Amino acid sequence: MSAQAVSAPKSEAITESMKLLKSTSYGVMATISVAVPGYPFGSHMPYCVDDEGNLLVYISTLAQHTKNLDANSKCSVTIVSPNYGHIQNSARLTFIGDASRTSGEEFEEAFETYIRHFPKAKRYKEMHDFHIYKVKPVRLRYIGGFGKIFWVEKDEYLNRAIFSKDAKLSIIQHMNEDHKDFMKKILVKNNIETPSDNEEVRMVDIDKLGISLMIEDRRYFVPFENFLQNENEAKDAIISLGK
Repeated sequence: MSAQAVSAPKSEAITESMKLLKSTSYGVMATISVAVPGYPFGSHMPYCVDDEGNLLVYISTLAQHTKNLDANSKCSVTIVSPNYGHIQNSARLTFIGDASRTSGEEFEEAFETYIRHFPKAKRYKEMHDFHIYKVKPVRLRYIGGFGKIFWVEKDEYLNRAIFSKDAKLSIIQHMNEDHKDFMKKILVKNNIETPSDNEEVRMVDIDKLGISLMIEDRRYFVPFENFLQNENEAKDAIISLGK
């Protein structure tokens, strides 16, 4: 590989990969097929990211990909940033990891996170064949365009948490109860989307990089101008997004 091809700083690629992961709600999960042994099997998959950086997927035991995961935990989820002008210029990320079914307290915590992103999925809890699987990262591959092609190691990806669970939930609750119009303003000001009058914007996540807002099942990540150093900087950073 030429020096020019790796000229972009890896730290920038790591940040971009995190932002891409939080900018979309769906990816393609590849599992190892049981029905066609040894071959990969791709499935369109909604996902969200928990506070530790793991992916959460809520899937039925009747689905082929679930049968595959129960037989072999190795999988990957590929996310592509839309670029209708030239698909090869789209940023993409392949999240390689090991999936395990959650249960008990781990399930309840994962469920709380998942339905924050996908409220309609709450009804799945009544169906005994649906389970939340947690995909823990092993390695990530990020392609951000020419000169931005990097492997991102697990430790590099996971080193980002600054919010306690209580602080994060408090901020999300406050924004969703008192600042719905301001969140619409954030989307408009940052040229992301202009929500209609009858569409409700809700905050679903915040970390040191920015905030995640959703309209229905559409997720939008709005980055802060600078990384937050601690949770006390969150208020001013959010306000600056809508100025």
